[in-house]
Amino acid sequence: MAEMVPAEFWEWIIPCVKTHHPNVIFIAEIYKPELYEHYLDKGYFDFLYDKVSLYDTLGGIIRGYHSADDISNCIRSVEKYSERMLSFMENHDEERIASRFFASNPFAGIPTMVVSACISKGPVMIYFGQEVGESATDLVGFAGDRGRTSIFDYCSAPELQKWFNKGKCDGSLLSDEQKTLRATYSLLLNFVSKSDAIHHGGLYDLQYANRHHQSEGFDEKFHFAFLRHSKEEKLLVVVNFNKDSEYQTYIRIPVDAFRCMGMDVKKKFNFTSVLGNAVLGSHTADELYKEGNRFSGLKLKLVPNSAYIIRIH
Repeated sequence: MAEMVPAEFWEWIIPCVKTHHPNVIFIAEIYKPELYEHYLDKGYFDFLYDKVSLYDTLGGIIRGYHSADDISNCIRSVEKYSERMLSFMENHDEERIASRFFASNPFAGIPTMVVSACISKGPVMIYFGQEVGESATDLVGFAGDRGRTSIFDYCSAPELQKWFNKGKCDGSLLSDEQKTLRATYSLLLNFVSKSDAIHHGGLYDLQYANRHHQSEGFDEKFHFAFLRHSKEEKLLVVVNFNKDSEYQTYIRIPVDAFRCMGMDVKKKFNFTSVLGNAVLGSHTADELYKEGNRFSGLKLKLVPNSAYIIRIH
């Protein structure tokens, strides 16, 4: 909780530490957004946890008291320093996604993690065992049953131990469901670590073009869509937070978005799935957004708790 210590202290100590250990990274918990800039610039922190904006919003969507549409406000609220906001969905303070206190389903974390990993140039963090659906169901030390795996108390991570398998680290004790979950995390994180669009590219929020089109399968309460683009790579990201329902939807991409990405709007573009199973084909810019024309856009089936990363080329 770095905000409980004056920024002047960090202004002194962080350069001292980095003089001797330049690779140390300082990450702060700052829960008052009005202090973000102060602790980044004066306090010399490398990153801040994006807790009160992105994490709380994504968690609220899963719990049902936020709309996916609210993610757009998260983007705007940290736009000035988005590259220095660290995204996450689990840590020692928060309830496990798979716990009965949160989502009771580890796959509910897939759309939230795709948004966390792809929404900005900033880093993303996963907490150990998240990728195998650790649910923290055991009574933990002095804390009891709280749905958390804490570094501050005696506890274990039994699902992660299945992957560890007495040092073999082969995952052979995981269930088929856990292996699928871990493979999805692996695909996501390995892709993001190498993606030029994610590391260096711009962001184009597609919510304004798609909200209020529930009759065409897009529900802004559960669906969120955006583009990430660099000179080398163009990506479309679409997620469905609904845990129960499948949608046949049409993702509208305005011609202005293609111009913003530096693409020739007269050409036909190929859409190739990177994450999520989708058959997409080729389309012109005009086919993807026709004002007043129902069912224009990229046709996409959104299964429950799903996320799609689609390369446009």
